Amino acid sequence: MKIYFARYGEKEENGDGFELSEHGERQVHILARRLKQERINVSKIYTAPYNHLERTSEILSKILYVPVFRDDRIQEIGDSIFSRELSEEDFLLLDTVKLFVNELIRRNSDVLLVLPHCVIRIIMSYLIGLPLQTMNYFNFDFGGFSMSECSLSGGHLVCNMRFFNDTTHLRVP
Repeated sequence: MKIYFARYGEKEENGDGFELSEHGERQVHILARRLKQERINVSKIYTAPYNHLERTSEILSKILYVPVFRDDRIQEIGDSIFSRELSEEDFLLLDTVKLFVNELIRRNSDVLLVLPHCVIRIIMSYLIGLPLQTMNYFNFDFGGFSMSECSLSGGHLVCNMRFFNDTTHLRVP
């Protein structure tokens, strides 16, 4: 099973949150082209309830002919979760993310996750077995419109990274 993480393209504020800019939409098309060229096939795209994430997923879905599933349980979590003592509410959010990941692992099919930055960091810390605070120490950050791949085998939480925070699809040939 492979889990691919994609960050959204360039965004702009619209009063109700954020939307993809025209440039951001072009970036999503570039990513879709890369996925096709590298024959990366996923069965589903999962996203969270934010305009720019949903639009990114919608574009990818149309180009790749893959269904999108919006999971309203996945909410943006502030960066401070990586450097402070966790509250009861934090633990509930973390449990929700772990439940989501465990559901994906049980389904055992390749998926693309277009999720908020901090949620990706939490999932990654869970998959590679590092405490959240370590993610800051090692600067596990996901840059704008990057892509990462994590392979899991036998349903175990052992993540092998083929690429991490990769933006080669944005380079001009």
